[in-house]
Amino acid sequence: MTKRTEKARQIVQLCDDLLRVERGKLAKLIRHKDQLQHDRQRIAELIDGAQLMNSRLMEIGVSRLSWIDRQLHRLELQIDTQREMVNDAAVRGKAAEASLRSAREREELDKRRTYEIEMSESVAWDWSDKAPIS
Repeated sequence: MTKRTEKARQIVQLCDDLLRVERGKLAKLIRHKDQLQHDRQRIAELIDGAQLMNSRLMEIGVSRLSWIDRQLHRLELQIDTQREMVNDAAVRGKAAEASLRSAREREELDKRRTYEIEMSESVAWDWSDKAPIS
């Protein structure tokens, strides 16, 4: 082998080595790219799944909040109705108390009148026995 041939063979060998290194680097880059694409796809699927899940969770949450709001509104109406019933009962109670006081007062007044009438009749009766003073 001549120097020229030897140098050419060395250059070919270096080129083969360089090609092998570059192919190795390329393969490594391709594997890395494939892994990144796979990771990206998986992450995108997870994000889509999470968004769907979050969307579904939000739907469930909104539905639950809506149900709770309806229940709260129904309870507020029931509370308002109950308050009205309590107020009506309080008014009726006060009216009944006033009526009872009035009835007691009338009864007391009737007793007094009856007593006064009985006393006046008694006094009149007592006086009727006696002869008038002349």
